[in-house]
Amino acid sequence: MSVLDEHIDVTVLIPTYNERRFIAECAARMREQSFDGAIEFVFIDGRSDDGTLEFLEELARSDDRVRVLDNPARRTPNALNVGLAAARGEFVARMDAHTFYPPVYIAAGVERLRRGDVAWVSGPCLPLGSGTWSQRVALAMQSPVGIGAATFRKLYDDEIEVDTGFTGLLRRETLRDLGGWDEGWPINQDGELAGRVRSRGGRIVSLPEMAAGLVARDSLRALARQYSRYGFYRVKTSRRHPATLRRSHLLPPALVLAAIGSCLRPRR
Repeated sequence: MSVLDEHIDVTVLIPTYNERRFIAECAARMREQSFDGAIEFVFIDGRSDDGTLEFLEELARSDDRVRVLDNPARRTPNALNVGLAAARGEFVARMDAHTFYPPVYIAAGVERLRRGDVAWVSGPCLPLGSGTWSQRVALAMQSPVGIGAATFRKLYDDEIEVDTGFTGLLRRETLRDLGGWDEGWPINQDGELAGRVRSRGGRIVSLPEMAAGLVARDSLRALARQYSRYGFYRVKTSRRHPATLRRSHLLPPALVLAAIGSCLRPRR
């Protein structure tokens, strides 16, 4: 029987756009999830032109759990909403194509959601270096200054409650009741979604066993662009959800960029 005919427990949504460098390894780890249930992997591609789309289409031909959908808008929240509309799972897991997730990620998230009293389950977001600059950025982001008030960027021994989650799992009905991801937030869409979840009394927790490695930007220019956009949409999020903003949220990006930039200044 094809997975298309089976009950689906979890739909995994993975937005992609020109991810050829990491997509093979990331997809392999996603498909190795140790979950005792039915999973479908829905890749929503923004019309990549670097070979990512061709890789995904071949993957779909070899694994009937995999579907590839089109995202003509080429933006993350649009991709997630395309995937959500097509999702068949009781639970929805968001995963990123340049992040490495542990094998128990889905199993731990589903088990915690089934226990109740939480709306969103995620894990710590730990920076991972893949190149010279990426390693420097990851090291800076692991410092107390780089972490700042973002509790989901720390690895704890036990479950903790957090303001927002990094990717993670929610019930499909929860996401649809909320209207999905707001497409006005191409950046920080998880933060905006968290504001709506918490405004309705939903709790968001981070589990240490769900810690995932996010590949850091591999150039100072890319990092600066990332944080510039993040800062803009973080402020936009705070205007809609005032309770979500702390000054310490904006301090780490500025200090990390300053610290890395200072290493580039010529010595006299």
